[in-house]
Amino acid sequence: AEWTAPKVVVMDFGNSTTPARFPTGVLVRMDAFNNKVLTPFTSIPRAIWWVCVTMTTVGYGDFVPTTNLGKVIGIVTFYIGVVFLALPISVLGRNFDIVYTRMLAQKEKDGSSFLRRSSTSTSKRP
Repeated sequence: AEWTAPKVVVMDFGNSTTPARFPTGVLVRMDAFNNKVLTPFTSIPRAIWWVCVTMTTVGYGDFVPTTNLGKVIGIVTFYIGVVFLALPISVLGRNFDIVYTRMLAQKEKDGSSFLRRSSTSTSKRP
């Protein structure tokens, strides 16, 4: 029986791709010093997990799901959390901006400060 190695592509800093044959079939990439190093991504689900954890900035890797179903549930949970936090925060921020803009417009219209009593006021308090 003839043994054949799978074809692997080595990326050279995005400039070009070079097809290479490795007997182990391991995906290899080049580091900054042009040395061949093993990739940490041994499967597509692991790569997707890494991308989602990185994009949502969650976790240190101390607690991670071990099954693909667990990773899918984790990814869904990440993005639900982002939506439930980002949406209310942006609404609150926009409403604050609207109120602040109105108060500044009122200040310019009245010529007085809305935060403290103007010292140039001619009326005296009893």
